[in-house]
Amino acid sequence: MDGPRALMTYEGTMNTACMLTFTKTHLVPSLNQGDTVVMDGLSIHKNTEVGELIESAGANCLSCLPTALNSTPSNTYGPP
Repeated sequence: MDGPRALMTYEGTMNTACMLTFTKTHLVPSLNQGDTVVMDGLSIHKNTEVGELIESAGANCLSCLPTALNSTPSNTYGPP
């Protein structure tokens, strides 16, 4: 892992149009063959075109479900 590669700021609420713009103009150009893009379960991340753009760069999409991450008690990873 080499950390974040693509960042974009904008004014307002993130929506599908903003996500597609970010994916096309910032994310895809920064991807290498075999990279993995990890996204949470936000509805705009599930957009078919976003996934197709990422895969067109030879990268993979990995989705994390925020409900699964947030429902795990923090002491699960600590001592019993």
